[in-house]
Amino acid sequence: MCTVFLLYLCVTGLPLIFHEEIEHLLEDNKEALAQNHEKLSLDKLVKIAESKYPGEKVSLIKEFSVIAGVSYNDMKYTEADETVIGRRPATASSPWLVNFNASYQFLDGKLKGLGFGVGGNYASNNKIVNSTTMGMFILPKYLVLNANAFYDTKKYRIGVKVDNFTNEHYWSGYTIANAQALANILGSFTYKF
Repeated sequence: MCTVFLLYLCVTGLPLIFHEEIEHLLEDNKEALAQNHEKLSLDKLVKIAESKYPGEKVSLIKEFSVIAGVSYNDMKYTEADETVIGRRPATASSPWLVNFNASYQFLDGKLKGLGFGVGGNYASNNKIVNSTTMGMFILPKYLVLNANAFYDTKKYRIGVKVDNFTNEHYWSGYTIANAQALANILGSFTYKF
């Protein structure tokens, strides 16, 4: 459910970010739309824009990519020592794991090579100790968000990445608790030859 919400947020947020470019594409068609009272399909809108601006790239989605994954694992011991029967193994990880990444890169025009992205990871509560003799120790659920921006050319790439930009305190581990890094920033420069 979290991934669906974040995907929805990314997709609906892009028109807010690029509203000037979209309005510019629609500007000449406002009067025709108002006169005919018809809704234009995206294909028809692209054809109109291509005819008005020949040679210009009109794709609204080509530069945008989304990758997401969801897993659910309801593992329980069925044959084992009676101290753990019916319980989730301590090495089974969180029942729910979610990841996503959305990115946009300008492929043409003055901003060619400029790109940015946002992504994250979610894990539900994780029982790293779970038996009748030792009790239960649970690592709390977390949502970590990351972002990046870059400029990519044929000869070099410059980037900046911010991991855990919400500064989430979280732990991971199987039978142990490992504190994870708070917000951190990484810059990079790559020379291509």
